[in-house]
This record gives sequence, structure tokens and C-alpha cells, in this order.
Amino acid sequence: MSEPDAPRYLFDRTIEEGIEVGFLVNNAGAGVAGATADADAASVSAMLRLNAEAVVENTIRFLPGMVSRGRGVVVNVSSTGTFQPVPHMAAYAASKALVQSFTLGTAAEVAAAGVRMLALCPGVTATGMYSKGLVPAVGGLRTPEQVVTTAFRALAKRKASVVDGRRNALFARAGRHLPERASLARAGRLMRAGSAGT
Repeated sequence: MSEPDAPRYLFDRTIEEGIEVGFLVNNAGAGVAGATADADAASVSAMLRLNAEAVVENTIRFLPGMVSRGRGVVVNVSSTGTFQPVPHMAAYAASKALVQSFTLGTAAEVAAAGVRMLALCPGVTATGMYSKGLVPAVGGLRTPEQVVTTAFRALAKRKASVVDGRRNALFARAGRHLPERASLARAGRLMRAGSAGT
């Protein structure tokens, strides 16, 4: 999905195969860690296409069909990183903040049409990204099954956004109430602690 034409190709294939998409999960994602000054521009650009651009384009392509049918669900996977800037993962956190804002704004647009949208914000989860070195410095390591359960419970309650895991939710709320300098310092310390554990 990081290829520029991937969302269009995916949508076209569903049309060709006569597949009616009523439940869309934009889950593919990648993380590029390290100082921005040392980052590889091509790697960061590919990450942004995957984490943000593909999410937006997939949603835009599949949403009209759901609206016209008067039903449908779109789950866009964001991150606990959406709630504050994260030193040493600055572009990653920014891409997830875009997903959060886009999902909430669009959810308000389509709610009356019978379409539900959810921004799902997990912390560190036992997936391929975790095995590449992301260490759960705060919220503990969650399983994919726990994250999916959180998503379905939130959809049942018609929430537009949810953070997976109680400790992750507390961490996300705390970040919004700290002064900017303290919030950035805390995020930087947690990133360093996580890196030290790998």
C-alpha cells in the first residue's frame, strides 16, 4: 500500500470482481524511528504514503458506495502517538495525527448516512512492528486480539475514536494536559527508554 497507485488498484480490483466493501479496515502501517536530521527521505516518504495518504485515499474511494447504500464501517488504525509530538519518531506520530483528525472529521460528515467511522489508537502491539524494536515503555504489550476487541466494543457504542488499553488511554489523556515542554520531554524519555530495551 505504500506504492502511489496501490489504493486505486485495490479499488479497481474490487469493482472488477464485483466485491461490495461494507467494512473497510485501513491497518497497514510502518514506523521510521530516529532523529529527523538523520532520516532517509525516501523511507520517510514511503511511510507517509502508507500511514496517511493510503488511508485517506482508500477511505475516499470506498466511502461513496457505503453512503449510497446507507450502511458501512471504516476503521482507520491510528496510534497513541497521535496525541502528542514524539521526538525520534516525529514523522510517524504526525502521520497518525493526520489519520485521527481525518477520521473524526469524516465520521461527523457521514454519521447521518448510516456509515460509522472509527479511529483506533493502539499502543505497542505484538505485531511485526514490535519485533523490529518498539518496546512498550508505558502501556504494556497488547495483543492483536485485544485491539480488535476494543475496536468492536467502540463500534457497538458508536464511538468515533478509541484508545486500546486502560494504561494507554491514561497516558494519552495525560499528554493532552501537560505543558508542551513537559509533554515533549516525557515523550523523548519514553522513546529513549524503549530503545534501551532492545
